[in-house]
Amino acid sequence: MSAGDAQRVWYPEMHAELKQFWSSGMAWDHVIAFCDRMTIMRKELALARGIKPPMVTCWKCGTTARSAYPTISVRSFIFALQKIGLVSGEELKQIDRDWKRHQRKHNLDGHGKEKSSHTGPCRLADSAPQP
Repeated sequence: MSAGDAQRVWYPEMHAELKQFWSSGMAWDHVIAFCDRMTIMRKELALARGIKPPMVTCWKCGTTARSAYPTISVRSFIFALQKIGLVSGEELKQIDRDWKRHQRKHNLDGHGKEKSSHTGPCRLADSAPQP
């Protein structure tokens, strides 16, 4: 495993996919679907490289287990556009404002899914990947 790979969110292979995918003015539904695909790709790349998600402890019940692999949010997508030079700083600000507006209008979380109000018991033990 290369140094820093365990903390990496966007692997080079994902940047290549982003370059092929991006065009200005695309629908948020397409961006959300792309982020979902990148989340799957990130997990597959991490598994192939032997990178395990971190151990976490639930503050409610004390259960310790591996967390789920981190997901790619829409804002992560937006900032990756600038990082690889597909948009300028001003374009980034405008895209980010547009996303925030879309998010509020449709009551979406950071991943483009409808917000939920989960307040039930801890699901850490149920949702954690098996070692």
